Amino acid sequence: MKIVYINGFNGENSSKAKILKEKYNAQHIVLKNDFNPDEVCQKLEEIKPNIIIASSTGCFVADSCKYDEGIFIYLNPLVDLDDLAKLTDIAKLKNLNNKKHKNILVLLNEDDELLDYKKAKQKYKDNKILIFKKGGHKFSNINDLFEVIDKAIFKQQFKLMKN
Repeated sequence: MKIVYINGFNGENSSKAKILKEKYNAQHIVLKNDFNPDEVCQKLEEIKPNIIIASSTGCFVADSCKYDEGIFIYLNPLVDLDDLAKLTDIAKLKNLNNKKHKNILVLLNEDDELLDYKKAKQKYKDNKILIFKKGGHKFSNINDLFEVIDKAIFKQQFKLMKN
């Protein structure tokens, strides 16, 4: 089972990446602050993960990648570039062709202090969405994420057994 984590803006040294590595041996595809969407997409193609976990800006970049296998788990996804423009120059992201993958699960925290969770809820309304009261933008409710990942792993293993 191959699992990758794509961090959000300013998350190159993400504690989530370390935790996911320890618990699930997840590889960290680093989204650098100077933005490297092509590198991220190329790594996805090379690794061919079964489960892709992305956070915030990492979700926006993952949506632009052609790789569409496995389960995408998005944590408090960035959906409005104006929100990111408050933090940095977003020129490299404006040209990305955002699409929706076929198998996305979105986890949102109502108390996200950086992004309005309702925007993501609207964008991903055709996907499975789980909304939590607390956890903030950094998704400190990590145990909720573990539960979702464990179910995704089971689903992927079952799919592999059927093939």
